Amino acid sequence: SAKTNFNVEQVFFSIARDIKQRLADSDSKVE
Repeated sequence: SAKTNFNVEQVFFSIARDIKQRLADSDSKVE
């Protein structure tokens, strides 16, 4: 159970980091 929760957090942070990077890329493209 704890291991599954840890994996979920890893996936969440991985997705959040990817979204953050995409937003940064789109921001630089707009400017």
